[in-house]
Amino acid sequence: MSLIQSDVVRVFDKWALGIHHGPGDSLLVTGMNGEVVELDPELRERRRWQAHEGSVNALRVVDGQVWTAGGDGAIRQWDGATLEPLKTFRGPKKPVTSFFFSGCDLVAQSYERAVYIWLSDAPDTEPRKIAKVATLALTHQGPLGCPKTGSKAGDIGPLAPLDLASGRFGGLIFDDSFAAWSVQDVAGRGVVAFGLDLQAVTLDLEAGTRTPLGWHSKSGPPSFVALSGGGDIMFGDGQIYHQGNRQAAPVKGLYCAIQLLDGRIAFAGADGQIWVFEAA
Repeated sequence: MSLIQSDVVRVFDKWALGIHHGPGDSLLVTGMNGEVVELDPELRERRRWQAHEGSVNALRVVDGQVWTAGGDGAIRQWDGATLEPLKTFRGPKKPVTSFFFSGCDLVAQSYERAVYIWLSDAPDTEPRKIAKVATLALTHQGPLGCPKTGSKAGDIGPLAPLDLASGRFGGLIFDDSFAAWSVQDVAGRGVVAFGLDLQAVTLDLEAGTRTPLGWHSKSGPPSFVALSGGGDIMFGDGQIYHQGNRQAAPVKGLYCAIQLLDGRIAFAGADGQIWVFEAA
């Protein structure tokens, strides 16, 4: 079964970095230009606002509130109804690349390979910093990552749990000191890592085993979108994989995707457009 393009909608001149389900029936598209654009279910623009100076690198919706992280090193909370700013968290000097919530804490990783932790209700306090964290993700077994061990890009230590309270990595998960550029928790697949050997693998954390994932690119890890009927779509670097089939993407850079309420799949593209596909 292949995916057939059914629509394309321009949101930015270029670089639509993400598309997300927003509060209510809205869709939120994040841009390299620091804007977030709200779309209705028919992909028509409702409003847009300047969320950050620099790119909007991550977005989450938590309890109806919108949270964004950007190239200006800030994380901001926005009112889900009015989209007015509620809180701004500062501390990183470099762009924030990802963030998540752990209990009452807001946890962010910056481009400088460091982790910053705030109490999520205390934006005006100085964050606690954990230096030299090369890779970090919140998985079903808690925070997991790799330490930064030197000044070079590939100086990355073995995969291990990270204790956010102490800032220390725990015991190694793999006896051969497996290290990864990225780790992500994928619904239906478990933990997926992109190793220093430029291979994508699924991890069994309990058994300490790795299984190669059919992925063509050595330039970066795959992205995924879970489907309501089960299974997922894997994509990236100019390719889309669906139900065992591989097809060329409309643009080389597809950065994020969601399943729309009508079942179609919407991809955010490097050309600033949202590309919409349906199964056929």
